[in-house]
Amino acid sequence: MSEPVITFQMHHDEFYFLGIENLVTENADFGAFWGNFFDMGGYDKIDPYAKDPNCINLWYYKTPEKKIYYQGKIVSEVDDVPDGYTLTKFPAGEYLVATTAWLSSYDESMKHINHSYYKNAQMPEGYTKCSQTDNTVFLIERWGADTGDGYRYEFWIPIKKAE
Repeated sequence: MSEPVITFQMHHDEFYFLGIENLVTENADFGAFWGNFFDMGGYDKIDPYAKDPNCINLWYYKTPEKKIYYQGKIVSEVDDVPDGYTLTKFPAGEYLVATTAWLSSYDESMKHINHSYYKNAQMPEGYTKCSQTDNTVFLIERWGADTGDGYRYEFWIPIKKAE
């Protein structure tokens, strides 16, 4: 039985993100991105500054030509950015969040939300998906890992009022 996808709209205040940026190309090797991330110290170097304990993959355009896959966490009060990591401030915005109820395992949580959902998500009435020229962030993947409630994978899609 497939869990239903739950969607809701939320505002997220501006935030700082600490992690490792990876330039996405046509031949991007996400296995290498993750290998490098953990070789550099992974979440251990981010956790002392984490404002949100959940692991996040943030997709954004550094420039219109540079698509970035950014692994890390939302942080506050970073005194010293670890070598090889980047600290970026992102603006406040409205998001359509797509997720499921809390599930019992990681594997189960990964079956319901995927990139095809992001591409075809139904926008709230009066809203449209932000484009790369509207907002540098175009997708946030947030993973609630083994919390007291279980596991949950979320897609945050930046949205704006339709003109």
